[in-house]
Formats: sequence, structure tokens, C-alpha cells
Amino acid sequence: MISTSNITLRIGKKALFEDVNIKFTEGCCYGLIGANGAGKTTILHTITGLKKATSGSVVFDGTDLLKEQPSKIITHGIAHVPEGRHVFVDMTVRENL
Repeated sequence: MISTSNITLRIGKKALFEDVNIKFTEGCCYGLIGANGAGKTTILHTITGLKKATSGSVVFDGTDLLKEQPSKIITHGIAHVPEGRHVFVDMTVRENL
């Protein structure tokens, strides 16, 4: 299970999002729905360590992922997969995943 607790991301004084709480449980399928620019991708980037939250926590298997580098987060099997055709063309499908 991955859970976020009050994650906030700010750039300067502007809050991109504040106090986001999500719980992803094993065996379930989830989707984030919202308008373009609503912060869906940014929240996922924060969970996977590509963006650093200003505050809060993202916990997976007892580990706060906000304290980990993206290279360490991926060893937990958590990664951000680009949408569309944003893949490495010289790699196989499995390698891209």
C-alpha cells in the first residue's frame, strides 16, 4: 500500500497543491481524474520522487519515500511510466517498463 499524508508542493510562494491525502491499496486499480493542469501528473511525480514535496509524507511498506532519492524509490518497484510515445526507442518494451 502507498499512502500520502498531507503532501504539499510549492514553487516559491505558489502552492501547486496542498494537503493531498491518497491511499492506494494492493490489488486495486486507481485513476486520477481532473482537468488539464490540475496537478495529476505532478502528484504522481511527487510520489515517485521526480518532484520533491514541500511537506507531508508518502509511505510505502513503512518507508517514507519523500526521504528517498528517485534511484532508491525505483528499487521498491515504484516508477513513473511516461504516457504516449515517450519511450526509449532503442530499448525493448520490457526495458522501457
